[in-house]
Amino acid sequence: MILATERRIKQKGFFFFSILTIVFLVSSVFLGSTHPNSTAAVIVTALTIILILANLLYFHLTKDLDKASDAFLAILCALIPIKVALSHGSGILWIFMFPVLASFLKEPKSAIKWISLFTALFSALLILDSLKLIDIFETSGSNGNFRLKVVFVYLSIATLSYLYSKLMKELIMSIQTLAVKDSLTGLFNRAFALFYLEKELEKLKRNANKNLCVAYIDLDNFKFVNDTYGHQTGDKVLTKVAQLIENSFRSSDLSARIGGDEFLIIFTNCSRSDIEKRLKLLKEAIEREFKDYNLSMSYGLVEAPYEASTSEELIKLADSKMYRFKRENKKGRNP
Repeated sequence: MILATERRIKQKGFFFFSILTIVFLVSSVFLGSTHPNSTAAVIVTALTIILILANLLYFHLTKDLDKASDAFLAILCALIPIKVALSHGSGILWIFMFPVLASFLKEPKSAIKWISLFTALFSALLILDSLKLIDIFETSGSNGNFRLKVVFVYLSIATLSYLYSKLMKELIMSIQTLAVKDSLTGLFNRAFALFYLEKELEKLKRNANKNLCVAYIDLDNFKFVNDTYGHQTGDKVLTKVAQLIENSFRSSDLSARIGGDEFLIIFTNCSRSDIEKRLKLLKEAIEREFKDYNLSMSYGLVEAPYEASTSEELIKLADSKMYRFKRENKKGRNP
């Protein structure tokens, strides 16, 4: 949910920066900021505009932000240094913008690769300039002190952009975890489980999934554990039960704690008979692990689209089956 919001913001940012780049490049040609004697610089500018427009069209058709942002950065990485070299420093400010764009559009690990590549190209420009093979600081009189200041500002912007993006990513992941995970057990929480279930049902309607199963689990005799041994012991029991649940099913299955001692497991493209076996094994594992507490579990299993087709119907039916299981299999565990 939060990551989806982050992606939408990056998509809008990608579109905005692409258009902004085109506007500035066009203005550099028509307002004469490109070096007047450099026909090659004008050609490079025009090529950059065409490639960015083509990339925007690709993004509009595919909505593939990862590839489109890679292409955008590749265009800037390849052509902006050439434009700066050919136009004797015109557009030098775009060099400072590249680390900011890379850090905004890409994940930190990917951003640092792009920044490193661009830094290498920028270093090559500086070396060529110091050897008098090109002149990218013509307007400043090729002052060595000015060159040093440019390097310092660029490295400062690149470092701060990367560190800020890394910090923001860690904060977003922390918020995402708090938003979707149960703080006690580490399983997903009720809100995310329902959100996930809705998404998987949408896939089922599009025939992207062949089926979907929902297991509703409730611990038997857990109230006795809390009342007799205290909530601290009860919390330890819930944490251990959560571990047993996670270890009992596939990594692709979603396990959630949706109430005090109630759990929901969502399976996609699954074998119902295999799930039944695993639920029985889980029940035996809980009884074995907590035999001193006389703890057990009841469950209800439903399958979509054969028994129900909406999230409300699935959960209601699974809950009903779970209570039927509890009544039929009550073994007098309560003291």
